[in-house]
Order: sequence, then structure tokens, then C-alpha cells
Amino acid sequence: MALPRLLLLLGASLGFQGISSLLRFGVFNVVRGAQLDADAKQLAPRVMALPAYHPLLPEADVAEIVAAHLEGEATGTDPRVIRRVVAHTSALAWSRGLHDEAERDMVRQATAFLDRLPAQVRDQVGFAHRTAARRSMLEPYLDDVDPRLRDQFVSYVRGVEEKAYARSREARYATAARGLTARGKSRSAASRILGVSSAVLNRIEAAHPRDVTLAPDDPILERAPELRP
Repeated sequence: MALPRLLLLLGASLGFQGISSLLRFGVFNVVRGAQLDADAKQLAPRVMALPAYHPLLPEADVAEIVAAHLEGEATGTDPRVIRRVVAHTSALAWSRGLHDEAERDMVRQATAFLDRLPAQVRDQVGFAHRTAARRSMLEPYLDDVDPRLRDQFVSYVRGVEEKAYARSREARYATAARGLTARGKSRSAASRILGVSSAVLNRIEAAHPRDVTLAPDDPILERAPELRP
């Protein structure tokens, strides 16, 4: 609908005073929004400097930090302010490279974590398909990880494991599966012994047709001692 026609219809229904009030309300909202944005931009660096803040925190956790920080401030805990502060804080973290730096640090921590993790648990995490299952497996080892960041940390652990260990892990288990089959074990029995589904065993055997040497301390040999030389 053309603007002049819209104004005529509004004038007929609201009258001059009604239109004036509507325009004032619109201008107020624009001005108020701009002021909220300005306040949020000023607050974002302060939020980033708080000990509780971390660039990889979920937005909901950052919003809680912002709300707690704004208690007693002139802006109060206005949800509109909180949303804007969260958005500006995230944008500032990206622009300053803090998000990328935090991700690199998380990768370093995940790498060191995997190096310390018992090999059998590391293998199980590598074969797990669901995030909840990986989290459950790793929970006993996450005491030093910020509880608010544990889901993200587990995801980074999975990613690092995939890059650093997946190929050798699959080759080892493919070797073990063939070894168990050669010793008369059924596919379901081999799956049960190794703790890996039959479908996964089929896939990794096809992907890794050549046997590899299992180290004397390989956790597979704890599960299947008959594979020891």
C-alpha cells in the first residue's frame, strides 16, 4: 500500500493527535534502541574482563554473567540490554581474535588430555557415535575442566582423536576382528569382545584390509588375550 494512502487511512481512523502519538512512539523506539546499543557497546569490554567470562561459553551462560554484572547498574537487568551486550561481547571477542585463541587453547588442552587418557577409554570415545555417550565415558576424567565448557571440550576431544588416532585405531581393531574370526569366533562374538558394533567392524575391515602389529600393551589384548603372539 502506498505511503500517502496509508497515512490517509490512519488519519481517518486515528485523527491528527493519534498519528502524532504514533510517530512520537516510533521515534522514541528508534532513539531508545540506539541508546541501548550504545550502552551495550560500552558494557561489552567490561564483561569480557570478568573472570567468569570465556569466549567459548554458550550464549545462555554469557547472558547470566551479564545479568549478574548489571545488578545495581543504571541500565538494570533489562532483557533488551542483556541481549545486546551478549551480541556485542561475542562480536568483540571475534574481532579481537579471542575466540580463535580460545579454540586453539582448547585444542591444546584436548590433545594433552587424550595423551593422559587410558588407551582403552580413548578407543571407546573414538568409536562412540553419540555426544552423550562420549560425555558419559569421559566424565570421570573431567574434574579439571570448567563444568560450563565440558560439552564443548568433549567435542574438541572427539575432533582431536579423529585426526590423531582414528586411522591407527581402526586398523588395530580391524586386525583384531580378523584375528578373532580366524580363531573361530563369530562376527557377533568378535563384536562383543571388542566392544564395537558388527557394522563398524565390517566398515573398518573393508577400509583397512592389511593387518597391523598390536603392541604388547595394546588394550585390545586385555579384551582378547588369545590374540597375544
